Amino acid sequence: MKFTTSALFAVLSLAAYVKADSYANFFSDTNCNVDGSIGFDMHNDGCFVQAGRKSVYIPNTGLINDQFCLVSTHADGSCSCQSQAYDFTATGFCHELDPTVKSYRFIHNYDIPNEFTSYTLALATATSLVSADYFANFFIDEHCNEDGSIGFDMTNPGCFAWAGAKSVYIPNSGFVNDQFCLVMTHDDDHCSCQDQSYDFTATGFCAVLDGTVKSYRFIGGSCGSDTCGR
Repeated sequence: MKFTTSALFAVLSLAAYVKADSYANFFSDTNCNVDGSIGFDMHNDGCFVQAGRKSVYIPNTGLINDQFCLVSTHADGSCSCQSQAYDFTATGFCHELDPTVKSYRFIHNYDIPNEFTSYTLALATATSLVSADYFANFFIDEHCNEDGSIGFDMTNPGCFAWAGAKSVYIPNSGFVNDQFCLVMTHDDDHCSCQDQSYDFTATGFCAVLDGTVKSYRFIGGSCGSDTCGR
């Protein structure tokens, strides 16, 4: 099949779609704060077990009307049937769960046209390394609950502005000792220098921010010295 411009556009659009934050995290408390799980890809309809969980953080995928369903099974850990279901739009919020559920799976109301099957299969292979959850979400409250942002990829060192954030949810990447640094700039929105930084391991938790930072960027490894002269 000839690789046309329209096909290329479709693949590039899908690539952008895959890069959106689609990883849901499950928690042991009802407020999406305690014992965050690894990220579960909401585009993967496979069954998984998260017994005893009391809440789930649904990320903001950045897409309008991005509809999903969370299917729950109380009887077993293999999703043998649907005993409960929750329809939602992925806008970034915490949802309380029934801790008696034994297994879950996500269903996404999105279909890829058949003519792009070969391209999407190739794209899925090329983006397999993105399967770990590396998307951090910023919030306007101190408990990672209110007005969740789109996911910011912690493996991308680019600068971004998110003024007024008072907390950030750091996902569980699923890798032991996965070290990062959150570099902060108070004076401008283009990361001109570092006047504050935060070293962390991506284990799934909510970190409080001071609310006065204007721009951020993530880097892999440990933080360096401040460069703003503050």
